Amino acid sequence: GKSFEKLRVYNQHLSISHKDEWNKILEDWWKKTEKGMPAREIAAEYNVNILTVYKYIKKMKKKKGLL
Repeated sequence: GKSFEKLRVYNQHLSISHKDEWNKILEDWWKKTEKGMPAREIAAEYNVNILTVYKYIKKMKKKKGLL
C-alpha cells in the first residue's frame, strides 16, 4: 500500500524491502522497549530518528491494547 511505500522511503537507510522485514524490526523495538531500553538507544542502533521509534512504539502499544 501507499503508507508502506512512504514508510520505505522514510526508512531507506534501514534497507527494508518488504513488510515482513519491517514487522521483525518493530517486534525487536518492542522487545527492547519492554526490557527497558530507551528509545534513543534503539534509534541509535537502527540509525533512525527517535521520533520514528516513539511513533511506532506508540502504535504498537495501541495495537496491544496498552494505551
